[in-house]
Amino acid sequence: MPKAIRIALVAVAFVAAACSSDSSSPSGTSPTPSAAAPTSASASTTPVADYAAGVCTAISSFRTDVQQEQSSFDPNTSDLSALKKSWVTFLSGMQKSVQTLVADIDALGTPDVSNGQEAAATIKADFEKLQHDIQTLRDKSGSLSTNDAATFVSSFQTMIKQFQTDMAGFGQDLQTIGASMDTAFANASECKGLVGGGSASPSP
Repeated sequence: MPKAIRIALVAVAFVAAACSSDSSSPSGTSPTPSAAAPTSASASTTPVADYAAGVCTAISSFRTDVQQEQSSFDPNTSDLSALKKSWVTFLSGMQKSVQTLVADIDALGTPDVSNGQEAAATIKADFEKLQHDIQTLRDKSGSLSTNDAATFVSSFQTMIKQFQTDMAGFGQDLQTIGASMDTAFANASECKGLVGGGSASPSP
């Protein structure tokens, strides 16, 4: 996958980790539109151009969801219980969006290239790892105690920094999916729309 598109994928994930001066951003939920259905090259494969377009369509929908969820999260509250609830709600919505993303990509099948099965497995595995990371963060966030403000803020910021670290490695495996796939992603108009898409940079 071309480097510019990999960078765009990392930027999408980083939207969820943007921080305010006292906490981190995001929240809310919204349904994720399904990726466009590809035309099959055979009973078991998908034309590589359709596969690349479908992956980028799914990612674009996911990015829109995350941005909407982030915009509805208000970290500027002194009510720690409300902040925690809002943050967990955001993570729940993002987790649901990632589940849809993984399902949409899985539904695309195998791209019709020589290393198609390996490439599809690599792409799916990367997003499944993202799904696992969000689930882990949500579980930890749900157990945060709001009894002491200083402890809550410290624990919360530690979680966000860990999430940022996890996201920094996101997409690295996509460098190895092959020249044919790289070309398909580079040529797909749906993928060009991802490059340079807006996102918030994390700042603890």
